[in-house]
Amino acid sequence: MQNLVKLIYIPILITLFLSCSRLKSREYKNITEEYIMLYQAKKIPQTDKTITLIESYYKKSLELEENYILRINFTQFLYLAKKYSKAVYHLKNLIKLNPDDLESRNLLSWILVTAEDLNARNYPLALKHAKITVEKAKKSLKTTTFLSKQNNKQLSAYLDTLAEAYYQNKYYKMAVTTQLEALKTANDPKDKEELDINLQKYIKAYNDYNKSKEN
Repeated sequence: MQNLVKLIYIPILITLFLSCSRLKSREYKNITEEYIMLYQAKKIPQTDKTITLIESYYKKSLELEENYILRINFTQFLYLAKKYSKAVYHLKNLIKLNPDDLESRNLLSWILVTAEDLNARNYPLALKHAKITVEKAKKSLKTTTFLSKQNNKQLSAYLDTLAEAYYQNKYYKMAVTTQLEALKTANDPKDKEELDINLQKYIKAYNDYNKSKEN
């Protein structure tokens, strides 16, 4: 019963607070982030209406003051909420603001190539951004004197996305080659296991394609 009361009154209290005071950008930002956490913890209704409400606070915060980190957090929230088309729209804006934001570019590619909503997919565009991500990541690593496991993990993830983009665009040989590179780059045994599952998928597609050409 206590949880139900919280579920009902949290949005009401925030709305009343907003109507009684002129909030600053930081306060809108805090409310946006609080709502995102509540949504992800499933403590508020998992509805489009809730997402629209969160988006209204997010937009108000940015109107008052630019905040790139808030943009990233909101976009990742949209992805986790499976609002793929909206996530794509905001990710494109992030990349316009910062072309070197490789995490956002990689997430954009991943959504465009794997989204459950097929209408949100765009295989050629996914491949374009995945190539740019890997190219920029490798260029950055060349200028880095200290290579950490985190560097390798990120590059491996980018290569994994690129391999999937090649696969969905039917470039099966490139998918295999790229996934092998991802496996070579990865350090974590669990990551390697997941990467290998995809590799087997790409090898099968490549072999099936070659057989179909022979027939």
